[in-house]
Amino acid sequence: MCQATYLIFFNVSDSFISSWLDCGVCGSYSSSLVWSPTPPTALRSLPSGKINKPDQILPFLVTDKLGHIPALSGLFVAAVYGGVLSTLSSCGNSAACMVWEDFLKPLPFFSKLSDKSATLVVKILSSFTGVLSVVLAWSWAASATSSMSSSASPAAKRGPL
Repeated sequence: MCQATYLIFFNVSDSFISSWLDCGVCGSYSSSLVWSPTPPTALRSLPSGKINKPDQILPFLVTDKLGHIPALSGLFVAAVYGGVLSTLSSCGNSAACMVWEDFLKPLPFFSKLSDKSATLVVKILSSFTGVLSVVLAWSWAASATSSMSSSASPAAKRGPL
């Protein structure tokens, strides 16, 4: 096999192992600290009122187990916020570039634009996709049916691909 095949195999296996460790082991450990063994669906911290939903497990564990370390909760929030912003900006930029390359650039009006003007158009498209994402998120959060958002969410993620 050539060196590129080994490199791809190493990267794929490394990604799989690190994802398994992150999601599987850490998720199981954090869930075991919070879920009560008596009724299988009851949260251990639910009677105290600290956790109302299962998606509050990780922030609860950060504040409960690591709250004695100064500024760690703020660092955790900043890391999550930075990761979300990075992912969303990458998705918005890729969607804007896809619209530019596939739909607008072949049109006669846009094909004559200079590079500086084309960059401005892509920036406007990127801003528009960001605003559209926020509007869609608010509308899905306000809707009562989760089936609509669960069926549209994978399609929205695959859109720029």
